[in-house]
Amino acid sequence: MEHETQPSYIRTTLRANGEKIVKKTKSTPRERVEKAMKRTKRSDAVDMMASYLEMRKKQSEEEAVALSREREEAKMREKASKLKAIPANPWAI
Repeated sequence: MEHETQPSYIRTTLRANGEKIVKKTKSTPRERVEKAMKRTKRSDAVDMMASYLEMRKKQSEEEAVALSREREEAKMREKASKLKAIPANPWAI
């Protein structure tokens, strides 16, 4: 955070009887909070959403691979069951 001092300023007030009161005040140094905090919050949310989308993409790819494996295994089981149903020598029946 950056420390900045504000310049002094003169404040003039009038009383009911016409008397002027002049006060010169100097401001005290105070910390300036930049608006970057809002930007970081926004970018954090964007980063979080990007990582979520990345995770969902990986998850869907893994699900697609698992589904294709299941289909392949089902085909292999079907072929194996057909081979078991066919006798080795069909004329031996």
